[in-house]
Amino acid sequence: MSSQPNLSFQLLVNKAGGLDILLNLLRSPSFDAKKTVCLCLGHVLKGNQSNAEHVVSKGGVMVLVELISDGEEEDEDLSNKAYQVM
Repeated sequence: MSSQPNLSFQLLVNKAGGLDILLNLLRSPSFDAKKTVCLCLGHVLKGNQSNAEHVVSKGGVMVLVELISDGEEEDEDLSNKAYQVM
């Protein structure tokens, strides 16, 4: 997998409403879903100011901060993934 952002993919995800879907899933009770969403967000936000601004405007930063500072040891992997998105 390339480490370069795919701008056309990122724009398509935003245009199709995918960022809002990902943000809703980030609030899921499932730890696995949250970890997967963090991975996806990392890809759609990398180098894309517009997508980042959208996530900020929808409260995504606060959700990520909550995942980072949850404090439960079993969620260390989730905390790390949320931190990487930030």
